[in-house]
Amino acid sequence: MSNSPHFFGLRFIVSEKFKEVFEDLGIKDSYFKQIHLRKFDSNLYLFLNPITDYHVIDFEKSRFFKQVGIERKTLKFNDMEDFIKNKDSYDLVEECFLNDDFKNDDVIYLRSNGLFFSERLLKALEDKNIIGLATSNLITAISR
Repeated sequence: MSNSPHFFGLRFIVSEKFKEVFEDLGIKDSYFKQIHLRKFDSNLYLFLNPITDYHVIDFEKSRFFKQVGIERKTLKFNDMEDFIKNKDSYDLVEECFLNDDFKNDDVIYLRSNGLFFSERLLKALEDKNIIGLATSNLITAISR
């Protein structure tokens, strides 16, 4: 929908069961807009999540990397200003630590690095037998 700070990112069409997991866990920052698709009788929703700004990241602890051929070069940034000034110098997050204010967030959608779910949320989705999720091991951890 938009790539401006704090606007919603439109990413997924999800099932009622997926939505129920968020309700059961009391996750409030994500939004679901019911949609109707021809030839589908089940309830479907657009899954919307606000874009989280970089202030959630503890840059002193986090590590980023630049992929150069087959080599991965680890990068560190001192703070958000250093990161923003050099944001074109990295490819992805290797290990991301969150500031104390965001340690209990279950969904974080970073503009340049995508959507992250907490282990608690991933476990709940797995317990409900939600299919069609793909997780990546490009990121070592999002630590709290």
